[in-house]
Order: sequence, then C-alpha cells, then structure tokens
Amino acid sequence: MFTKQILPFVFCLLFSMHLMGQPPTAPAGFKWVLVDEVSDEFNGNSLDATKWYDYIPGWPGRAPSLFQPESISVGDGYMQLQLGLLDEPMGDYTIRTGAIKSISQMAGYGYYESRFKSSNVSMSTSFWMVSDFTPIPGGCSEDKYRTELDVVETIGDPQTYPEFGDHMLSNTHYRHVGCEGGYNDTFYSEGTNSPLSSGVAEEFHTYGAYWHNTNEVTFYADGVQGNTVYMNTEISPTPFDHTMSVIVSSATYDFEQVPSDEALMDDTRNTAYCDWIRVYELVPAPAQVAYPNGIPHPIPGTIELEDYDIGGEGISYHDQDPTNRGYTNYRTDEWVDIESRDGSYTLGYTGGQEWLEYTTDATAGTYDIALRVATISSATSIELKLDNEILTTVNLPNTGGWGTFETVTIPNITITGGNDKVLRLTYIGGGANANWVSFSPAGQSPYFTGVPQEIPGMVELENYDNGGEGIAYHDNDPTNNGSGNYRADEGVDIEAQDGGYAVGYGNDGEWLEYTVNATEGIYDVEIRMASNAPSTKGLSVSLDGELLGTIALPNTGGWANFQTLLALSNIAVDGGNNKILRLEFLNGGGNINWINFIPKQNIAELGVGNLANTNATPDGWFSNMVINETESYTANTRQTVCINTFNFYAWQQADPVTPFVVKVNGDNDFTVLKIGTTRTAAEYNIGANTFDFKNGGASITLQQGETIAMGFLDANPDGTGGVTGSVIPYATSSTVEDEIWYTGGAYGNAAGSVVEGIAPIPGTVFITTLIREYRFNIGISVYDYGCVDHRYITSPELPSDQYLARETITSDAVLESGTGILFDASNHVLLEAGFFVPVSTVLEVKVADGCQ
Repeated sequence: MFTKQILPFVFCLLFSMHLMGQPPTAPAGFKWVLVDEVSDEFNGNSLDATKWYDYIPGWPGRAPSLFQPESISVGDGYMQLQLGLLDEPMGDYTIRTGAIKSISQMAGYGYYESRFKSSNVSMSTSFWMVSDFTPIPGGCSEDKYRTELDVVETIGDPQTYPEFGDHMLSNTHYRHVGCEGGYNDTFYSEGTNSPLSSGVAEEFHTYGAYWHNTNEVTFYADGVQGNTVYMNTEISPTPFDHTMSVIVSSATYDFEQVPSDEALMDDTRNTAYCDWIRVYELVPAPAQVAYPNGIPHPIPGTIELEDYDIGGEGISYHDQDPTNRGYTNYRTDEWVDIESRDGSYTLGYTGGQEWLEYTTDATAGTYDIALRVATISSATSIELKLDNEILTTVNLPNTGGWGTFETVTIPNITITGGNDKVLRLTYIGGGANANWVSFSPAGQSPYFTGVPQEIPGMVELENYDNGGEGIAYHDNDPTNNGSGNYRADEGVDIEAQDGGYAVGYGNDGEWLEYTVNATEGIYDVEIRMASNAPSTKGLSVSLDGELLGTIALPNTGGWANFQTLLALSNIAVDGGNNKILRLEFLNGGGNINWINFIPKQNIAELGVGNLANTNATPDGWFSNMVINETESYTANTRQTVCINTFNFYAWQQADPVTPFVVKVNGDNDFTVLKIGTTRTAAEYNIGANTFDFKNGGASITLQQGETIAMGFLDANPDGTGGVTGSVIPYATSSTVEDEIWYTGGAYGNAAGSVVEGIAPIPGTVFITTLIREYRFNIGISVYDYGCVDHRYITSPELPSDQYLARETITSDAVLESGTGILFDASNHVLLEAGFFVPVSTVLEVKVADGCQ
C-alpha cells in the first residue's frame, strides 16, 4: 500500500525530487493555467463523478480484458486501478480491468501530465487522449476521422517488447475511416520513446506532453524534455485540430502475452497508482509589475515575500505545483504557497529551484541584507539576484522548526542602483519558510538596544539609528551643536530640553533614520516640538521610501515652549519588520522631542455565544466538548482580537471546564487557535461565573475574512478529568438555536482533547450538527491595529504648565492630574505623554486589557 500522506517536513525537503511535476516554460507573453475540469489530485475518498466516467463509453475494452467500475477506487491520495479475474467469463472477456475518462472533451492545445506507478503485470497502464469521430469536409457520408494522443503506454512486466517496461513510449494517431465505412480504418501514426531511470512498475514516474498545435507535440519524461513529434499529414495538413477527452486505463495488447491468473490475483503486483492528472492551457499573461499597486519596492527597505510581482507562473514566480497550499485567503488564485506564521504571511511548502521576483527601485550603495526564515534543514540556501547579478547566496541555519523563525544577516553587499530592477529569490537544495527580506545601508542598525522601534508607538528623535553620517543621518556640519552631551561624537544636534532630549538646529535637507517594526493600519501622527521661527518650516515623514506626509512646524512662541501637535491624520502605514522611517527637515526646522504613531482603533466589545440560564437543562453525557458554530466572529480587516473573559452558567460543581477558540476553516472544520485557563470545580460556583479567558491574557491576529468560534470542554485540555457529567447546561426552549459541533460520551474522559494548532480531537461519540443553545460565551475586544488600550483625554484650554510629567507606574493605578504616565513591563506607553487631562479628572487605568 502506498500513501501520499507524507509528514510536512519530509514533504518540504523532498518536494522537487518526489514530484517532478511542472509545465515547461511558457512562451513570452503567456502563462500556464490549470484546467480544473480535466485535472485531479485524487485526494478524496471516491472518484469525482463530476469529472470522470469510471469506464470508457462506447468501448468495453480489448478482449480478454473488460473495463469494470469496481476496478477503480480513490484513497490514500491516489486513483487506484486494480486488475483481477472476472467472477464468470463474459464471452471473450475473462480479465477485470479499469479505466477513467474525462466527461469533458475540452482538452485542447496545452500541457498534459500524469504521475503514476504501473501495475507489475503484462498489461498496459496508459495515459492518453482521444477525440470523437468528425466528418471530413467534402467527403462521402462515411468519410470521417478521429485523433488519439498517447502520452505514454507502459507495461509493468513486458514479455515481448522490454522497452515498454523502462521507457516512455509515446505515439500520435490520425485514425481515418474511408467511404467504405465499417472497421476499414487506417492509422497514420508518428511516435517516439525516451529511456527512464527505473522500471515503470518499480517507482513513480511523471509523463508529460506539450501539444503545441495541429501538427506538433513534445514529450517529457520525469521533467526532462524528450523528442518532438510532427503528426502524419497524409490525409490532412492539420491533423490534430479537435479537442479530446483524457483517459487513464489498463488493457491487454494483441502483441503481448496475457498475464497469468497468479499475477492478476497478486495484490502486490496487480494495482496501478495514479498520483495526479494535470492539464494546463496557455492564456495571455499580464505584464510583470510590482504587487499590489504597481509601485516598485524601494531599496533600502523591507520586502514582504508574499508580495511577489504580478505576472503568474513562469513569469513572476515558479512553483512546482499548481495550487496555493498555504491555507490562507491571500492571493489564492496563484500557485505560491502562502501561510500565516511569524505574525504575518510567510512562504511555505517551498522546494529546490522554486523562485519569486520583485520589481524594485534600488538606490546604489552597500547594504546589509537580512532574511527572516525557518527550516529544519541544514542543507538549504537562498540565492538573491538583482537584474541577473548574483548579490549573495544565503546558507540557512536549522532553526529547529517550521514555525521557529530567525533573522539571518549578510553584511556589506554592494548594489548598483536603478529603477525597475528585478530581485529574484531562488531556493537551492531544499525548502524553508520565509517571511521577508530587508536591505539596510551597511552598518545601519537600531540604536541603544539593537531592537527596532515599534509603530504604533513613540520614536524619540535622539535615538536615530547607528551608522553615522550619510547612512543613518545627514547633518550639514560634523559637530553636535546641542547642549545635551548625548551622542556627542555624532553630527546630529541634540539638546537637553522638555525634560529629556530634543533634536534642534535643523537645516533644509538634513534627515534622520530609524529602523522600525510597523503594524499595518491607519494612524494619527503627533509630534512634540517647539519653535520661535516663522511658520514656513516643516518635516517630511516617509517609511521605506513612501511619503506618509509633510508636517508644518508652527511658531510655538519660544524654542523651549514645547507643544504636542496632531500633525497628520488617517495615515495609512504598510506593515512589516525592519522598515526605515526617515524624518527630513524642510526649510529648516524646530526643536523636536518625539514623533508618535497612534492607531485609529475600531473597538468592539463582544460577547460571542449565549449566557442566559433560562430553561437550562443538564446534558446526560459526560465530558462534553462543544463548539458554537452559529455565534462566531469574522474579521472585516486585518485585526487583533483580545480574548478577555470566559462566562458560563454552571449546573453543578463537578468537572474542570476549559474554554478555547477555534478558526473556522469550513463547515464543521476547525483549527484550535487559543486554549484558555482551565477552571476546576473548586474555582467556580453554581450559577453564573466570569473569569479571565486566560491568566496573563490572550490575543489572536486575524486576517481579513477569517472567522473564529468559541468552545468549551468539560475536562482538562487533554480530555482527562471529565468524569462526573455535564457542567454547562443547554436551553430546552429557544426561538433561535445554535448549530453545535458536539462530541462526548456516556462515560468519563470521553470528550477528546484540544491542542493549539490542530483540529479538535473528537471523543467516543461525535455529532457535527446538534441544534441547541449552551449557556456560555466568551467576551472579546476587537482592535483593527493593536491590542493596547489607549485612553486619551484632550483639553486644549489647559496651559502648558499643566502637562503631565513622565513617570513609570508598575501596577494598576488611579491616574490623577499631575501623577504621571502609565507604562507596561516592556516600557510601552499605555497613556501617552503630552495629552491634556483636566485637573479634576480621575482615570482608572489597567496595565493591559487582557492581551499579550
């Protein structure tokens, strides 16, 4: 028995060697598109009756072999064709064999490919196409023809012609029936063959044919181009001019010995395994342009690898299989496999010689190049080219897991500048999951801790990057003219101002850069500044070369009279790590303390599920696992969801109760995203209960269109401890009842288990559609661009001497006028400096909102 259910890490390492399936390079201006109607991966449990007949209509087979539907099955990732003996002879037929034929006859010019392992008997396993008979124009009523393209005909155990067992034998037939009709037809044939590395019954081989036009077809054996055949033109100058049906079949041959009964009954020999059938057609390809908006990626800057160019297979990327197997909703119509890992989209299921391209605008210079990757292989590398010039080959370390990402940096790579240069990233030697590639001017790195600053958040101007003049900043004179004695050996002018440091003496064209990790979103931008100059000065703000906006710097009445200004509103920021924030002075500048990016939040407090205990009834089963599929939440943008509370009504104090959250992949199809803290019988009360969902908080990042649902388990996460009976009851009467995914059993420890990252494991009894309302819900807070709870109060009437001073408070606190600013353990500001708070205002502020 063969199986295609290979462990993921093995699959990634061996992908190119194992499958070797891909169309040839598409002609210029075209790309290959899979024709689904005549293609199949055979990954189900039965033959797709919308695509295939399980016989060949109009032809029972070549005696003594008879096509029988029971010879065809689908399982373990293969279409299996099993030979045998008929229970009773049927005339000349004694052997049971099988065939599938496409219902559609739309197979036209294109590329045809199948991967299979032949049966090991003296019968054929063949992949071929055939058309219907078509009258010849101007001929008699019986004058007609049909075409046949035999991509490959194999014999696993040939007795007469050995080459059928270790060669790819291919043929084209123009079958002509003249005016005399009947069976007086003539085959006008042209064929070829190619040697294989092993026998057709020893292992899988991939057989392909590129049907170019009416006269020409090229054959491919295991991805290697073989001979081109030109069809016979004795009857017609354009013989292959009709679409055909696709067939995989097994039959006896007139020239070959009939297999023995022993061979036909031997299950180790009598079955052929077909891995796939893939048919591609050429369609006009769009011009290769940068994704998503046609604007090239700037260098320096960070390129998110899922944002490869528009253009398609063979133009802007090459992937070895025709589906996006990454289980996200991002660019699903392309072949590149995009996953959701490392806090964003990543590339997965990669294999050797796969590649992607990115149109860039590159500034000439010397750069440090960083790649964010994860792999379990120590023999994988990634080659980077820019307009066919190799920049570097990065040897990737074994990071210890497909989800364990590390940043690998290659210093001092010289790049020639230019617009519309194409960066190509090629995998060599194996697979790796990859998130992004960044280009930073050589020697440039985040200041102080070496960790990029965060957007959203505050950027202190004096903490510009390391790297020096012309790399991390540009100042018109080499001396620090400030009074702060801070970074005194640099040319940036830093002053001791406003209770900290500020950058002053700004001149036109001077700039500073900051390496940041940015969360995608819409932001308001504030600055803290002072000026006694005319209001013609300004500051431009850009991120990875994209201008976010230009800020006017007003006269505040004095060089030390600092004010907090709302400088920009509703600014769109593209997310990504190691992005370069640049601030450039225009017409001179003022004294600037900091710039702050504040997310525009779309906050929703939701209780997902039901809680009221009216008419509640205990369930008769032990160890219930319930997922409420009706009460769900779907993200309409990329969002962070804080999972705050677990609320339930307890019928009795008995088993432990564990809440969890699942991603809804489809109807009754879930993946566990977060598991909450288990509450033991001693911790909850009979009646209503409210707990933090997870001690220490929990959050989930959802992509647009992703849906989550809530569940609970009357047991520990591994299913143990559920021995007494149901804890959370359900409603006996309701106007609208919920569809429940339900599993459990009539005895203890029967509910299965939940593990983050995989589907819930059912118990002994499993019901996918139970209609009832359980008495629980989970409270969530939804933020479009973050999980930090900012509470701002503004009062522009306050004089400047009533601004709040900066002070760290390490626990829950009551914040009154003048008492300070609240920070969390990572020094992230929760109530930001510079906001006006009236003297009489009292705010109750928590360190975090249940998020981590």
